[in-house]
Amino acid sequence: MDSELKKANRLSETRLQQADMLLSIGAAATGNWLKEAGKMKELWKLLLFNQFHDTLGGTAIKEARDEAIMQFGTVSANCGALKAVAMQSIVNEVDTTGSGFPLFLFNSDGKEFCGFVTIELNWFCKHPLKLLDPQGKEVPYQRVHTKAKVRNYNLGGRRNIVFHATIPPCGYSIYRLLIEEPFLCYNNEMELDHTDSYLMENEYIKVTFDKETGFLNSLFEKKTGYESIKRPVSLQVWKDERDTWGNIQERHYEDTGETFRLLSIEKVESGKIRECIRAIYEHEGSRLEQRYYLYAGEKEIVVENVLYWDKDWHTLKFEYPLEIAKPLTRAEGSYEIIEREIQDEDEYYMHRFLDVTEKGREGLAIANDSKYSFSFSKRSLLITVARSAMYAQGYGKNWYNPLESYEFADIGKQSFTFVLRPHKETLPAAELYRMARRGNGSFDYLADNCHSGKERRTAFSMASTDQPEVAIMAVKKAEDDEDYIVRILEQSGKDQSYCLNFLGVNYNLSIGRNEIQTLKINPMSKVIKQVNLLEFE
Repeated sequence: MDSELKKANRLSETRLQQADMLLSIGAAATGNWLKEAGKMKELWKLLLFNQFHDTLGGTAIKEARDEAIMQFGTVSANCGALKAVAMQSIVNEVDTTGSGFPLFLFNSDGKEFCGFVTIELNWFCKHPLKLLDPQGKEVPYQRVHTKAKVRNYNLGGRRNIVFHATIPPCGYSIYRLLIEEPFLCYNNEMELDHTDSYLMENEYIKVTFDKETGFLNSLFEKKTGYESIKRPVSLQVWKDERDTWGNIQERHYEDTGETFRLLSIEKVESGKIRECIRAIYEHEGSRLEQRYYLYAGEKEIVVENVLYWDKDWHTLKFEYPLEIAKPLTRAEGSYEIIEREIQDEDEYYMHRFLDVTEKGREGLAIANDSKYSFSFSKRSLLITVARSAMYAQGYGKNWYNPLESYEFADIGKQSFTFVLRPHKETLPAAELYRMARRGNGSFDYLADNCHSGKERRTAFSMASTDQPEVAIMAVKKAEDDEDYIVRILEQSGKDQSYCLNFLGVNYNLSIGRNEIQTLKINPMSKVIKQVNLLEFE
């Protein structure tokens, strides 16, 4: 396991998908593909080259691993530039004249975005700020602490705001910022309510923390009365002398019984839109900071983690006590959901989400952005968050020489996000995918100025489907011509008929259970063809 490597891979893969989508929306908006779309093929090749199993599995020598991280960074940086060009080309086509300034929110996913966004405005240095939605209705927002700590309060300064937004699939919405006194601003940054630091609650869930350890100790679904976590979560510190590939071979691999101790816990946000509890823990030379966010009207909590790990030959695991006797899990694989009956002590893989249930119904769903190993022990879910094995070292004759110097993976700072949702009833697959998108980032924004343009609109959607579990996973330029490639995934495990709307044209189609379907669409002739993954009919 190499957390930094996996996080770099996850980010570059996400950015590639977003860049493909935004370039496609840009082609739809302007009528022509940007020349930058031709760069995507080489970036995908670079990503795939570094997903070789020894590299991505964290079993390469450190020099090769470092090179892979740099190349993932190259992919991410180039995709960031392509996304910026694509978004600007879209914005330039829109007539944005009118009161205030336009704020474009882009959705690179095939499903509608409907949730909270956090946006830092670094150019709006007037004190009063009113926010309007695409229909011109005022939107309530909450001010929170800015990422940049240099502030000019005399002019109002930069600000970080949280608000609820709706963005159509494969498209964008235009909000507007006015220099006017708002009626619906919650100035949390200035007026912190020092309430109970061990409790967060909204109309759907109640979250409490253990007053001795500071760890999460209850996750309660209020409507059903279901409590998925009933005793404190813990951090398990394991002695782990396994080799890089995880082979035990008579080496130590056992729970030390040690854990992290609480340094501080306090409520750092308490507005009407969201609350945040920050807890800080330490163990010897290691430190963990967790920020738990609960938003109004939501049934889940978001946990942002920053870990400073400093223990060679050790593994760190989160233990979530679920009291589930016979766990059944649904975990994301590659374009699929893998269902398993879990055996104690065995280790399993997941991708962006995991749903642990009793008989497929009640349980806890967890989405994450870079932690992909889990196990089950004594009715508790264990998620591995750090493993400091030696780089590329297998166990064998003379496998360890004290005269040599060894470097260990996962040492230093790493950051990761969890989304936790308790549920009494079975969650549909579409909900698990939504949680995954939230944990990995699913929107972009661009603050623009007022200018003329070809189109006068407040929102736009390039493509959508009418079935919740028939999802558009990707839209890109075809390899050999100017057509669009649209990739569809059936997520519910059943045959379905569905309608694809693409650039205003409806196509009535069918898809098999769990099928990956690739479509090639000519926007001029409106001809649609089913092709394989290589884009051949």
